[in-house]
Parts: sequence; structure tokens; C-alpha cells
Amino acid sequence: MNLKLEKFNRLLKSKELFEKALRTTKEEYRPLDPGQYLYNLLLEKRIVLDIFSDEYLELVYTTLISWNMNARGAKLSEIGKFKETIRKNREIITKLESYKLALIRDKDKEEVISMLRYLFFNLNLTERKSKLVTFSKTLHFLVPELVVPIDRKYTLDFFYSNRQMPLSKNQLEADKKQFQIFEELFDKFIELSKKYELSSYLDKVWHIVPTKVIDNAIIGFGKGNL
Repeated sequence: MNLKLEKFNRLLKSKELFEKALRTTKEEYRPLDPGQYLYNLLLEKRIVLDIFSDEYLELVYTTLISWNMNARGAKLSEIGKFKETIRKNREIITKLESYKLALIRDKDKEEVISMLRYLFFNLNLTERKSKLVTFSKTLHFLVPELVVPIDRKYTLDFFYSNRQMPLSKNQLEADKKQFQIFEELFDKFIELSKKYELSSYLDKVWHIVPTKVIDNAIIGFGKGNL
């Protein structure tokens, strides 16, 4: 898949367009959606709970299901296996908690990508070959200041004009192709986070963390055909 940056460059160059996209998401995207309610609850609970506790990881799992991550090409691993694989990687996930997307320096980026790559290849979150979307959303719930959630309908269409996930008969090859997409998008998300003061758009309902501001701008761009 080849990056197509026309939409991204328009969003990057126009603060007016960026803010219009955010308004579109607020006004038109899934009002009173249970997934939005669970997501807000998840980030509230994250402040007071150990993110590796049963309560938090079960809420992560439930929120993923509400975000359609247990259907079609994204069948989740069984809940026990899901919690176990995250806990096995507690040390790396905890290290990633210290990073914020907008504050990543060039000298830090290689280390951050290296840790994310390790998690991508070692977290067993899904039973299907297509793991990019489930991985990005799970990591967003675990390290929300760092990882932007990715989906097919809006994110992949925005950056690639293609909603199909690159797959291969060989699982390792499929993983390599999908992590390449993750890394490409991670770079673009950093660029957006340094262009706009994302914290100025935060609220208690739609834009709870800066990474979700980026996601909502992309959703709004697609939703409003901007």
C-alpha cells in the first residue's frame, strides 16, 4: 500500500479545515453511541485503576467489542489469553506510558518504534491475520497519550484510499506489511501533533486525549467528505 498524502497535507496546512473536521465528528459521528460511553468510562477508570488489573483489562476488552473488534476480520483472542499476553509485556507497556506523541524527539523515536514493533509481533490480541486495527486500538487504551487508534473505514481510506488490509499466506509477512503501515502512520501522527496545539481542543466527551483529537479529525474529514 502506498501513502497518498493529498488529504493529509490539506489537513496539515489548514487549521480551519482541521477544526471543521473536529466539529463534523462532534455533530454527526455516532451520537449516544455505547462505544463512546465505554471509551469515556475506560479513560476515567484508567486514572484510578492499575491498567493490568482484571477490571481494567476486561473493560478494554468490552470496549474493543463495542468498537466492532470482535467481528469480521478482527476476532479477538479469548479474554484469558488477551489479559495474559498484555501482562507478559507489562514492562514495555509501562515504559511506553512515559511518552507523549507531541513530545517525541527524533532521538527518542527509534526506541519508541522498537518497543511498539516488539509488541506488535508479540501481543496475541486477535485470532485473525489482520491485527493492525486491533493492535492500535488496544495500545490506544493502554497508552492513550502515545498511540492513535487506526481503523479501515476512516484511517486507511484517508491515508491510502484503500480499506483492505495487506495480507499474506505467511503470517510473518502479513505482520511485517501491517507494521510498516503502523510505522508510516505513526510518523504522520507525530507531524500533526507538532503542527497543532491538540490540548487546546480537549473536552470531557469527544476529545479526551490529544491522540483522539487526531483520530476525530480524520473521522470528521471522511464523514463530511471534506
